[in-house]
Amino acid sequence: MTDTSTHRRTTPLTVYASSVFMVALAIAYVNGMVPRTLVSLYLVMSLLCYAAYALDKEAAQKGRWRIAENSLHLLALFGGWPGARLAQHRFRHKTQKAAFRRLFWVTVALNLAGLAWLMTPAGSAALRAFLTQLYQAVP
Repeated sequence: MTDTSTHRRTTPLTVYASSVFMVALAIAYVNGMVPRTLVSLYLVMSLLCYAAYALDKEAAQKGRWRIAENSLHLLALFGGWPGARLAQHRFRHKTQKAAFRRLFWVTVALNLAGLAWLMTPAGSAALRAFLTQLYQAVP
């Protein structure tokens, strides 16, 4: 029998792509293509999503209350998908359930479609108007 603990796991291309996405988003900010708030949102949501996957994995191992899959998908949809993908790989969590994986990739596609729209003139104007109202509402 082969000792699997000595074998190295390969890192899927999608894990690298998640990291490259975050770097590309930072470059887009530096080049004035997206506002800092959007980059911050992706960073915070990715960290929250990563933490949620870590907590859910621990809860699964200990037989405790779990985080609802819909909550994980919502975090991914609202910008946390890079952190989710890194956590899926790091913790080997939510990688076997085909239905979960399919819906996860739908959330990624929807998020990227929304980001692409925000980078159009109409989307950019809508985002600027929203952020201006948000900043004015915060004391």
